[in-house]
Amino acid sequence: MKLTNEQIERLIIIYKDGIPKLNPIWEEMKKKKFPVSFRYWLKITFDKLVEKFTKFEEARQEIGAQHAIKNKDGEPVVKDNKMTVEDPVKFQEDFQELLKIEALEIGKIKVNFQQWDSNPKLDVLSFDEMDLLLGIIEEA
Repeated sequence: MKLTNEQIERLIIIYKDGIPKLNPIWEEMKKKKFPVSFRYWLKITFDKLVEKFTKFEEARQEIGAQHAIKNKDGEPVVKDNKMTVEDPVKFQEDFQELLKIEALEIGKIKVNFQQWDSNPKLDVLSFDEMDLLLGIIEEA
């Protein structure tokens, strides 16, 4: 399956007070006992998501710098912790284009839930974890 930059961002980032942070659900999942194959593919997928999000963030900053109003020293003008842009419409168009780029192709993580549920030593996915992963997992 192909993921756009927007989908990648939604999978790994949450915003608190307008500041992007790694979704804490990923840290919670690291502490759980999952089947070995699921844990492996989850780690591979997470690493790919972070790598692509880092590239997305670099491109987003470049777009911001291109559209920013700059002071006499060539630095972007910031008001209320936000960069000011010369043409907000053009900035939004470029940003929306960046969000829609298909940046990552991954295989869905196959999960044998029946086998998983039958092992009492393993942790189950919480509702929030399942909600987060729903688009990238499938029944084996």
